[in-house]
Amino acid sequence: MIALVALTALLVYAAVVCRLLHGLRALRPQVHAARPRVSVVCAARNEAHNLDALLSCLMAQSYPPELLEVVIVDDRSSDGSAALLARWRAAHPRVKVVHLEELGPGIGAKKNALAHGIAAATGEILLLTDADCRPSPRWAEEMVGHFAAEVGLVAGFAPLLGEGVLAGVVAVDTLASALVAAGGVGLHRPTTCTGRNLAFRRQAYAEVEGYQKFMYAVSGDDDLLLHQVSQRTDWQVQYAVSPATFVPSAAPRTLRQLLAQRRRHLSAGRYYPAGVKARYALLHLCNLCLFVAPVWAALGGSGLPLCSLLLCAKVAVDLKALLLAGRAFAQRFSWWAFCLWEMYFVLTNVLLGPLSWLGRIRWRE
Repeated sequence: MIALVALTALLVYAAVVCRLLHGLRALRPQVHAARPRVSVVCAARNEAHNLDALLSCLMAQSYPPELLEVVIVDDRSSDGSAALLARWRAAHPRVKVVHLEELGPGIGAKKNALAHGIAAATGEILLLTDADCRPSPRWAEEMVGHFAAEVGLVAGFAPLLGEGVLAGVVAVDTLASALVAAGGVGLHRPTTCTGRNLAFRRQAYAEVEGYQKFMYAVSGDDDLLLHQVSQRTDWQVQYAVSPATFVPSAAPRTLRQLLAQRRRHLSAGRYYPAGVKARYALLHLCNLCLFVAPVWAALGGSGLPLCSLLLCAKVAVDLKALLLAGRAFAQRFSWWAFCLWEMYFVLTNVLLGPLSWLGRIRWRE
């Protein structure tokens, strides 16, 4: 009986992964010649150590300078960010700074900061990134190039880079998340994206009333906005696949930082549409079943060889899918990082996922 359940789980899991790969292959680089006014918006709290490098990248963008402004929201910083931003503002008129001194009760800090930045911005297209990100010189130009007349939101790849065992696992996990994000868009079922590399039309943002419907959620300034645009408007969603649109940033340096980040991201899941929740639940339930089946069979005394073989087949599906995704996103990973990620993937989604819906989660408090 347990072997039959495991076989069913493998078939469902493999079908989902194959569908995501089909969606990924359906994506194509887009090139549209329109040159609308663009605003890059970044919410930053106590990021003085990162802002110089970020602003240098943004000032080096190939997009016409007269059409590109940069809006940095200094969200209650106490580390000298204000003085640093004042120097940049004096040297570069394209840099606009918004200072926030307080946060009202029951409001998500990052969404509050982004909402103030967007309100101060003048661009028709809004590009979001984080202070620790390092966009390439052609980032803005190529992201904007994906905005055909019918496109309201463009998501992009944002790899987390670093050295060591933890960074290796994070790199694999980021690649898996990108496969889900890009594949979902390619299948016309947008599921997830990252605020480290996200662009949308001001009009689409206005049509869904910005972040108002989920301002109380700590996370989800990316995923929840994506769901609102894709389900409540007629705008199409695109995923940028050209390498110049990739926006790298540093991976968490400690396990504690990683788990806190992961919990924060997973916390937005409680607000996902029912259909998206169901797809995620099915995928993770099948994944868990394939890990539990060999243990169950060993305790029960039957079906162990078959259950073990089915688990190996599931791992092979993951490896093939991630290798193909790695080719699409020009990313490599080591075999040991992949093996560790298999355990990390099942444990964080099964254990940390439900826990992320409980208790208080903070953004840069």
